[in-house]
Amino acid sequence: MAIRIISVAPVAGTSEGGTQLILRGEEFAGVNQVLIGGAAATIIAQGSDQITVRTHAQAAGAVAVEAVSPVGRGVLGNGFTYCDPAVNSIQPADDLSGGGAVVTLTGDYFVNGAAVTIGGAPAVTVFQSATSLRATVPPAAAGGTVA
Repeated sequence: MAIRIISVAPVAGTSEGGTQLILRGEEFAGVNQVLIGGAAATIIAQGSDQITVRTHAQAAGAVAVEAVSPVGRGVLGNGFTYCDPAVNSIQPADDLSGGGAVVTLTGDYFVNGAAVTIGGAPAVTVFQSATSLRATVPPAAAGGTVA
């Protein structure tokens, strides 16, 4: 039988890399490499019908997922989509003058170690989850934009 990738979960993750993917399929026992968008992913665990990998950083967009062995490969075209981190809301969003206020940023595809700037000044940032960050507004950022 040939290597076959049936599904990848999750189907999207951050372009910063580090997303843990689970590939489900058939004939994975001889697989020695998994390629995400043509670049090798780190294999974390492997069985005959499931492989867990960690993605590398890559530009946003849909990419193929490939399971490769010495005797063949299985490909799932557009099996994973890299997404850029995005901020959807900031709470509280008013009266950030003077600095020191703690704000919560909600969005998508945040990673541990993400950097937040407010008004061009770096904020002390605490990663909470892939959808939530907390940042302390720096004093020099009164009334600035968040990036």
